[in-house]
Amino acid sequence: MRQQKIFGWASLLAIITSYFCGATIGNLIFVVIMAFFQNLAYGLQARARMRDNNTYHVIAIFVASFSFFYTLQYLSRNNLPLILLPTYIAATCYGTLWGNRVSMFIEKKIGAVVDLGQPIDRKIGFVDYLKVLMPSAIVLLGILVSQLLLVRRYSIITIILVASLALLESFFFSVTTITRNANNYTIHYIATLIQNIIKFVSLKILISEKMSWYLLLPQTSGGALGSITGTASGKYVIAKHGESYNSHLYSDGIKIPFKEIIITSSFVIPQLLLFGIFDWRYASLVLVVSLAQAVAFSLISRARQRDSEQYTLLTSIFSNGVWYFTVYLLVAKELPAVAIIPYVAGSLIGGMLGQGIGMAIEKKFDIKLK
Repeated sequence: MRQQKIFGWASLLAIITSYFCGATIGNLIFVVIMAFFQNLAYGLQARARMRDNNTYHVIAIFVASFSFFYTLQYLSRNNLPLILLPTYIAATCYGTLWGNRVSMFIEKKIGAVVDLGQPIDRKIGFVDYLKVLMPSAIVLLGILVSQLLLVRRYSIITIILVASLALLESFFFSVTTITRNANNYTIHYIATLIQNIIKFVSLKILISEKMSWYLLLPQTSGGALGSITGTASGKYVIAKHGESYNSHLYSDGIKIPFKEIIITSSFVIPQLLLFGIFDWRYASLVLVVSLAQAVAFSLISRARQRDSEQYTLLTSIFSNGVWYFTVYLLVAKELPAVAIIPYVAGSLIGGMLGQGIGMAIEKKFDIKLK
């Protein structure tokens, strides 16, 4: 109760700070509502991904995708003013907490429980493992086809490209999310590498098109299809390799991902070969903030699945603030090519460090995935 009061007063102070820095009351009210529902939706999707109810997962994806699209559209069209950052952080923290609470309420009502992937029968093929997703996949493909037939503002190639990138990015993001909640750095690293390259290209297209509403359906339906297949794939890989989500609590120590960090450090070579020292200050800043963002995302992703509200709140403050500033840096220059390698490298190192830090925190305070 005392912590909630402190956080309440801190949130009020954040809103007052934004107001006295020049934000209008209308903007503040809009950002509070938007940021709250954005992170409430993210909480629903994050938990639904780890549960055994596919319908719940698909609905949560659509809610979260719409929230993300609308939030990024508003912020990018207004150049992500930094005066809104304190208010955005406060509202997103409340959204994260209520997202977990609403998720738990829904899960209790529909009987959804944690699905960590069952032990794999090696005689069962991967296609058989995905058959349970067919009804959802057919519906999502139907939505995408209707977009192709009804909307003529963009070419079929553009819509398919946006949907395909959304599918691939969401697929590997889901694999990343599942694997970052387990204890294997290598699987997490590979999925994060692919996901962040695709994410950069996808964001580049959306921002260049001013986040047009005509691209919402292909972005959402492609993302939803990628999320359900990626989630199943992540659980399959974790189960097939015999990995665990709680074993680090009982181990002697937490391994440091030296191999992955060394490999990623070599990315400086192609950066120098392609761009030299051009705009090195900006590239360095992108590297640092994307690293911090990835640490934060790994922590909040793990926290949402575990049994400590305090852990969730503290990681939410960190992750939402860093996300806003990272997107501000990228969108302000419309995601220039010089930023892609620092962005991917920072995301990789940060993801590995965040996974390790999360395991260390959970081990110290005995915070379990439930």
